[in-house]
Amino acid sequence: MESFIQISTFVHVLVGFMVLILGPIAFIFKKNYTVHRLSGRMYMIGMTIIFLTAVPLSVIHQKWFLLFIAFFTYYSVCIAYRAIKIKRGNRKVIDWVIDIISGIANTGLLVFGLYIGFSYGWQNAVIPLIFGVAGVYFVASHIKTFLLVKPENSDWLQVHIGNILGSYIGAVTAFTVNQAWKWNVPDLVAWLGPSLLLVPVIVREIAKTKPPKRDLSGT
Repeated sequence: MESFIQISTFVHVLVGFMVLILGPIAFIFKKNYTVHRLSGRMYMIGMTIIFLTAVPLSVIHQKWFLLFIAFFTYYSVCIAYRAIKIKRGNRKVIDWVIDIISGIANTGLLVFGLYIGFSYGWQNAVIPLIFGVAGVYFVASHIKTFLLVKPENSDWLQVHIGNILGSYIGAVTAFTVNQAWKWNVPDLVAWLGPSLLLVPVIVREIAKTKPPKRDLSGT
């Protein structure tokens, strides 16, 4: 067991650093199809490895909040990938499976936050409650707008951009949380800081994909 923990931890950290580098490469070369596709694919593979190592390590160390966060972040990776695959409306059972599993995990995160609040004080429940509410909202919104309402998937690019950048926020957050103690950074800043800094980037990039509004004259 000890060898498994050591190897898994090493792989998790190593791939984590690789993902932090691959994310900006894919973003910078978004108009270069070859580089973007290669770096993007490597990024998704890396995030999958991170998820597959985070789950057993979280269970072994009984870090239940980190277990929920692993599902929270990897959901964005899956949705970003599937947005490309189903952009012509070819939904599969796997798309529903992803949302169902993530819905259960994020509901669990919300319940976990409530448990922490009632048991240890609400000041300790702020972070899990924020992520829990956000996770449940993201899943519900995706099911409603992308799986039920819009069979043509016209906004697949917006879904891809929003979720892939969202997953990168998760990767950066994992780094800041693990390094915060070295710089005496408050937990709330370490957990929410990357989102506050990078969410505006998501909003800007999604806005670029929307067609310009026509004025009343029709021009």
